[in-house]
Amino acid sequence: MLKIPSRLLMLKWEFLSILICTLAFTLWNVMAVERFYFQSFFFFTVISLLFWLTGRLILLKLLPFHFRKIFDFNLYFLTGFFAINTILVLMLYTLPLNIKTDLMILCFGVILLTILKRSPAHIAETPTHTESSKLSFIALIIILVAVSLWIQSSVHAVQQSEGMTTLKPWTDSFFHTSVISSITNSQGFSSIQHLFLANQPMPFYHFAMYLFPAELCSFTPTSAYQAFNSFLTPLGLVLSGMAAYALITSFWGRWAGIAAVIGILLIPDTAEIGFHNAWLSYHWLQQIAPGGLYGVSLMALAWTFMLHGCKEGRKSLVIISYVLTLLCVIYKFHIFFANAFVIWIFPALFFSNLSVRIRILWSSLSIIIYFLVVNFTQQIKTIPLMHYDGSAAKEYSQITIDQFEHLWMKKLFITSITPGHSLVDSAYWYSLMALMLFIGTLGVLGVLYFVIAAAVRKTTSPSLLLLPLLVISNYVVTSLSIAYDAHHIGNPEELMHRPLVWAYYLVCIWVFGSIGHWCQKHLNIYKFPKYALAVLLLILLIVPWRLGKDVQNGPAWGKAYTNTTYPNGLIEALQYVREHGKKGAVIQDSHYDPQLIVSALSEQQIFVSLYKNVDSPVQSSRVEELNNVKKMTDSEAIISYFKNNEIRWFLAYPDDPMNWPLRMANQLVYQQNGYKVYTF
Repeated sequence: MLKIPSRLLMLKWEFLSILICTLAFTLWNVMAVERFYFQSFFFFTVISLLFWLTGRLILLKLLPFHFRKIFDFNLYFLTGFFAINTILVLMLYTLPLNIKTDLMILCFGVILLTILKRSPAHIAETPTHTESSKLSFIALIIILVAVSLWIQSSVHAVQQSEGMTTLKPWTDSFFHTSVISSITNSQGFSSIQHLFLANQPMPFYHFAMYLFPAELCSFTPTSAYQAFNSFLTPLGLVLSGMAAYALITSFWGRWAGIAAVIGILLIPDTAEIGFHNAWLSYHWLQQIAPGGLYGVSLMALAWTFMLHGCKEGRKSLVIISYVLTLLCVIYKFHIFFANAFVIWIFPALFFSNLSVRIRILWSSLSIIIYFLVVNFTQQIKTIPLMHYDGSAAKEYSQITIDQFEHLWMKKLFITSITPGHSLVDSAYWYSLMALMLFIGTLGVLGVLYFVIAAAVRKTTSPSLLLLPLLVISNYVVTSLSIAYDAHHIGNPEELMHRPLVWAYYLVCIWVFGSIGHWCQKHLNIYKFPKYALAVLLLILLIVPWRLGKDVQNGPAWGKAYTNTTYPNGLIEALQYVREHGKKGAVIQDSHYDPQLIVSALSEQQIFVSLYKNVDSPVQSSRVEELNNVKKMTDSEAIISYFKNNEIRWFLAYPDDPMNWPLRMANQLVYQQNGYKVYTF
């Protein structure tokens, strides 16, 4: 009879976790692609193993022995993902290799380290350890089931009817898809072209979240659009659940971690409970801008190290936390910005065994350094402008007030008093707007935080107790003091608006984690509370099941950006180009691709797009040139223009007033419902 080594038996829950992660990823892929590919199943198996192995190697090496009581699959997977993904980003920037080769090199390196590395002492298999592993597995099950329900509009993104195709996700999905295809087709970062202008350098952007969706496209038949919808967004949701579990478990235990997962993935946000301001909706914003999911996950990991480092007086953990915080820049700059000041000054306030004098000096120095760095970065045009002058507070507040659905909520915060008339008027106005942001973003959760914090203040460390208060204060103050982004990196209000997801995320997991901690004793001793929790979980699954169908609609005006319809002829023409085009080939359409749908679904580099005005003479000159080309009647001149500019494909729309000569029919390779594809 085959005897299984005892060490493998100790890891059985982790192997089961790898299996269900693989099955979940594969299921989402099948739902999006509408076909099972063994390559996809193999890819998801490999990366699940890779993340787990890498996380184990790092954590068992870096962290003190007593930390191992919180080690589990979720923490390994979370740590492993950010380690591997960050290394892939560095390889993309520094090596002239395709990402497929980069990942294979990394896999080989991790396997080699696993074989050569002397195995560290492991936690003995005890009843306590077994119970912890089971709870970690239960948390993972909850995460995967909840995510499966939240992503309904993503995995079922395409819906075809007679003559028309409906694409359900928010239209920014075309931008994200274009980035994925650009990375997939690249030979290192230097070969990646500007998304809107072929043969122009790509500016800095937080690329990190796109790496593994691009790897999926490289190794499997999955398209970039399918990879975005069935993998990038779901993986971000999975990581956010794992990070919530890891952070709360490290302080309050595993039942508290499960409660945190329930709070962030199974409870409707403030926009769905009473206050109805979808502009401040956590779930909506995280789905249409999924970089926030990766940002909050990484910062939850950073805060895990920071809180323990301050509590135990370990400088090494504080340094690790700072490194992770800096890495957040390449995952989601807005989440980095939402944390930068608080996490920078945090050790000065809470690092153990410091005198009051040292704390004051450290805090003062930290504040000076922070604002010196902010002032310096204002000269860098490739990152958002961070200027604390309050110039946008009035306009942004009015925008936010207008988004409340209920008239009584609008009337509550509309006031004739404006800031600046007097000190009293300014204090009143800013207080009212701060209350508006607090209620609109956090609602009942915000109130619960203060109630619970007052109740547990004597039994909870000051650092853990006050962290949500610092985050809330930083969010509100920043939203009412930061200027609009004059560098035009994204929408001008992003630094005021996007950080709401971090404030909501942290307060939510803290509140539910504290409730779980309070219930933990009863859950550990009695069976009835466990049965009651199981029933409650089944009931709460209704929330993502119902909201997940239309979660990306958001505010009333958001409906114009979801469930967008396009003629089948357009979609099929782009599918033809994708199937017959070469990697990195250039395409142009006669409407200048204002949504990036041509670039996204054809997976080709657009010659010029009007998706956004990049303030470049190249963009305007190319548009002017193409306007003239569309009017030409000389076939040789037309062909010469496209070949000289290395434009492989040209897509013409049915309503184009083009008078190209009949000889251009030799270049016509596809025609459907008035849509024409020319090749050169």
